[in-house]
Amino acid sequence: MIKNKEQYKKKQTQALKSVGNLENFYKQKFKLKSKIINHQIKNGNKRTCEKTLLKCLKSFQKTLFKNYKKVVQLAIINTTPIFLLKEIKKLKKRRKKETIIPFIPKKNLRISYSIKNIILEALKKKSFSVKNYKNLAQEMLLSASKKSETTKKKNEIQEQALKRKKQLARFRWF
Repeated sequence: MIKNKEQYKKKQTQALKSVGNLENFYKQKFKLKSKIINHQIKNGNKRTCEKTLLKCLKSFQKTLFKNYKKVVQLAIINTTPIFLLKEIKKLKKRRKKETIIPFIPKKNLRISYSIKNIILEALKKKSFSVKNYKNLAQEMLLSASKKSETTKKKNEIQEQALKRKKQLARFRWF
């Protein structure tokens, strides 16, 4: 049984190294905890959001062999999009013309977008409420292993942005 745990840990560390530069991710000045709580808040109940996040992280500690912080960071890394799509409406003589322009968001916008997608995907499940932490933990585990709907959404957005390469000529910073 000890060999199985050691092999499991080796596979986990290899998977973490293959994802990319986690060291650069650690060096960023933002706090993930506060961002997750801010995206999760409904009706100003910050305490309940903090409790659900703590329960979620405690469940990670009990069930996983690896560090729970790395799991959360992997989930966010795997769901951060490189491109986002922005709709711009132009008026020309009583006609509205909508153009969709792909753009490269800043790091803070990417991270907040990925956190929002993880939380919204957890909300879609039937039994999720602000107090229910199990769906949030499950969604983070799935997105850390690249098996969730949020990673599929990210890939679809990337494909749409690459299809609209011509409109990168109208590239803007939003």
